[in-house]
Amino acid sequence: ALGIVMDINDNNNTVIWKSYALSGVVTSLNEWQPFTARFTVDAPLKPGYQLKIFASGAKKTAYFDDFKISFEY
Repeated sequence: ALGIVMDINDNNNTVIWKSYALSGVVTSLNEWQPFTARFTVDAPLKPGYQLKIFASGAKKTAYFDDFKISFEY
């Protein structure tokens, strides 16, 4: 299933991995669908960690536009 993934890793070793399923968000094809995905990080992060946010699981081409990423702590 199509989703947005957050992967926090340390030298390519995953520290935190979470996903947000888009199955309930995409209600029709060929139209932009606004959504907000929230990921809670409940562990301390080190400055050397790498944060990746990406789409995964699509069996067909999916397009994303106008990303906004915010951090709250």
